[in-house]
Amino acid sequence: MNDETHPDDEDGTILAVLEALERGSALEPDGVLGPAASGEASETLARLYTEALGLIPYALDPVAPSGAVRERLMAIATGDDTQEVARPAFAPASPAAPVAPFPAPRPPAVRAAPPARRWPLALAAALVLALLGLAGTLYRSLEQRDRQLGEDRAAIERLNGELAAERARVAAAGVDRSELDRLRTRLAALESTFELVTTPAVEMAALRPTGRVPLARQASGRLYIAPDHQHWYLSVHDLQPSAAGQQYQLWFIGPEGPVSGGTFTAAAGAPVNLSSAEMPAGTKAIIITLEPAAGAPAPSGPEVMRASPPVKVL
Repeated sequence: MNDETHPDDEDGTILAVLEALERGSALEPDGVLGPAASGEASETLARLYTEALGLIPYALDPVAPSGAVRERLMAIATGDDTQEVARPAFAPASPAAPVAPFPAPRPPAVRAAPPARRWPLALAAALVLALLGLAGTLYRSLEQRDRQLGEDRAAIERLNGELAAERARVAAAGVDRSELDRLRTRLAALESTFELVTTPAVEMAALRPTGRVPLARQASGRLYIAPDHQHWYLSVHDLQPSAAGQQYQLWFIGPEGPVSGGTFTAAAGAPVNLSSAEMPAGTKAIIITLEPAAGAPAPSGPEVMRASPPVKVL
């Protein structure tokens, strides 16, 4: 007999073993089927049976599993062997319901334009009028300031001329002692006034007639105040002489009431010049009144002139 083993012999052996196991018989040592053997033979048959079952798949031709088997195998492989995998049942497609057409878009409603608001125009007009008024006020103020500066320059030039004339007279020969002293006093006063008027921080208050006294209708005046608000110099022009028994009086109005700045008379065509080194603190107003010749402790006569608020000249 040949030593090579053929596949047909292996298949026959397997079938013989299976048939013997089914009939409950055992294999004899000589390979002939006979009665049941001992326990060792039964154990050997069980092992052979198990091996035979394991060889069965290798004897079969490979076949692709169906879809259900494949799904089942995959479920077992993934560990979910307790659930059956069923194919999803697809419901039959129901006939599509007719779709109503979309309504045509309506044109946007045209709203009437709201009535134009008039308050912005009114506000703009008010602002324009206010700016015009402010511009006019500033222009008049600048024009008045220029006129005052022109008059102040003229006053300074006049004082400078008077000072030069007095110096020339003092230097002239043939003047007696008393006249020389008077001229020197006049020269010192003019130098002090000139220094006060030309100080950079000097303030000037213009005096204007009030219209209550006809004698001062054409009058004008300047009150120069030093930076210390103590020294002052007053110059009044075109003030008519007062009647007999009357004279003019200067007043400084402050928190303590009116304080007299002195009395004076006026001559036709001649300026009035007054000065002092004292002025009440906190002076708020400056006026000139027409009082009796002896003067008055407080303003009692008509107000002739009043000063405007002081402004810096230089």
